[in-house]
Amino acid sequence: MEEIKKQYLLLLSEIIAIEAVVLGPIAILKAKNIPGLDVDNNGKAVDVKGDMAEAVKVLVDVYMELSSRATGGVIDLIFQKYPQIHRIK
Repeated sequence: MEEIKKQYLLLLSEIIAIEAVVLGPIAILKAKNIPGLDVDNNGKAVDVKGDMAEAVKVLVDVYMELSSRATGGVIDLIFQKYPQIHRIK
């Protein structure tokens, strides 16, 4: 697997994991409903089909709708760990 895809999968998994702490099991259910994003039952992103940046954007947007104040700052911190991936707003 190419390195950038690995980074996206790690980023997605980390976002899902932190949102699971805030939102509980609904965070994983919401992630599983993102088109092109394959998430296991533990919340780990295992594959992305299509535009990876768009999958991240859609996932973040879904979480922002559920808890925008808590989600926004945490996700900004997570993105800092992945400088090669730029957040689409």
